[in-house]
Parts: sequence; structure tokens; C-alpha cells
Amino acid sequence: MCLCGCCCCCAFAYVAADVVAPRRQFVQQNYAALRKGNPTTPFLVREGGGVAPTLVARYDFGKESAVDVSGMDAATIGGKLEELVKAGEGMPRSD
Repeated sequence: MCLCGCCCCCAFAYVAADVVAPRRQFVQQNYAALRKGNPTTPFLVREGGGVAPTLVARYDFGKESAVDVSGMDAATIGGKLEELVKAGEGMPRSD
């Protein structure tokens, strides 16, 4: 998936427990393809406790969108990422 609509990053925070298996699965299954298709887009994946797992897209001009992915399976997380990318495609670009 190309993240052309995003200029900066996508981030996850998740805890090291079985309940986060879908988020961990999404990262394990998709990170390499996302990295390969978007070599200049910074990605941040962090493990942490006490924080809602969040997918964040940062666009040009300081615009940022975040989606809480608590309770979502890997396919639904992928769909939310696609929604964030599509939202960015219609935004003004700084290039």
C-alpha cells in the first residue's frame, strides 16, 4: 500500500499481551510491504502500557489524524490505514 497521502508517519502503541495479538499481527504482516512501498515515510511502532493503541497519520501543514484501534482485528486496522491515506490524498500538499 502506498501512503502517498501521508507525509510523515504512522504509529502504534501496544502492550505486550495476548489481547493485542491482532495489532501485533498487523504490524508483522504489513510492515515490510509498507516500508518497501514507502521508503521515505517515517514509521514508528512502539510497545507501551496504559496507552490506547492508536494509528496516526501526519499530513502536510501540520494536519494530523488519529484512530483508536482498540479491539480491532488486523484486517480492520488495514482498512483504517487505507481510510487515513485516502483522506490525505485530498489534502493540499507542500511540494
